Amino acid sequence: MRSIPRLLCLFALACALPLAAPEAAEAQLERHLELRGGVAVPGGNLADGYRPGRSVAANLTFPLSDRFSLRLNKGIDVFHRGAPLMAQESAVLPEASILRGGAGLAVHLLDGYGPARRFVLDLTADGGVAAFKSGREMVPVYGGGAGRVYIDFVEFAPQLTAGANIGVRLPGRHLFLGLQALVAPLDQGATANFPEISPQLRPIGTLVSFPVTLGFAAYF
Repeated sequence: MRSIPRLLCLFALACALPLAAPEAAEAQLERHLELRGGVAVPGGNLADGYRPGRSVAANLTFPLSDRFSLRLNKGIDVFHRGAPLMAQESAVLPEASILRGGAGLAVHLLDGYGPARRFVLDLTADGGVAAFKSGREMVPVYGGGAGRVYIDFVEFAPQLTAGANIGVRLPGRHLFLGLQALVAPLDQGATANFPEISPQLRPIGTLVSFPVTLGFAAYF
């Protein structure tokens, strides 16, 4: 008779193990918050009048499995003013920025996503909205004279950002190098007056930016 309670206990334990295992596995896949900063390199027509600047971004990652995660992100790339065209030319281009936000997916290679991984190699693809802004400044019209124009430009466009994170996992966090490429098609007519400020600057049909950043991720 004593064996019956033991058998019942063993049966209950056997039934509970399959239910507890997924919960334990799920608990190991923690969310993490990424903070990154570095250099933003302009590409395409944007590079005609702007120099590399700074890039700052934050990403929130929700693991879907050991190999895939959902990402929410927001960041900004700021490009510095271009140099004057000639010694007697006083016109400089306004500082410009690309503010971006959206969502996407990450694919975790090498050791996957769990806490056992030692190295980080993530491929990411995000889509969303970008806002291209040129700072407000009164500058001389190219060619001299008293004519002046105001540049106060904001244009919204869909954006796609793809990249890779390469790093090392530490307890509760990881450190990484981020390499990204952003593409956002603009209405070229919206920047048609840019050559009036500088003959080196053409109307921008597509925003292109290459952020190169160092980042820190904290798990929670």
